[in-house]
Amino acid sequence: METMEVETVLALSTKRKALNLGRRIKRNVTSVQTAEDLFERLDLEEPPSIIIVDVDLPSLSGYQLLEKIRKKGLNVPLLL
Repeated sequence: METMEVETVLALSTKRKALNLGRRIKRNVTSVQTAEDLFERLDLEEPPSIIIVDVDLPSLSGYQLLEKIRKKGLNVPLLL
């Protein structure tokens, strides 16, 4: 199995526990609470090493979000 070096994480979650992820994994984690914020970050910054997303979001599902990310041409690993 291939390993991946994770430098930066972009986390989308409406749950407070998930938003404290950076302290637990000791990586540079940017947390956002809406899909719109996530896409704004992706447009303004270098792509993260990985994106972590709740499957159950208020505006769309994590699966729909994955589809939108892929349509933008981003080939970033996504953990649902």
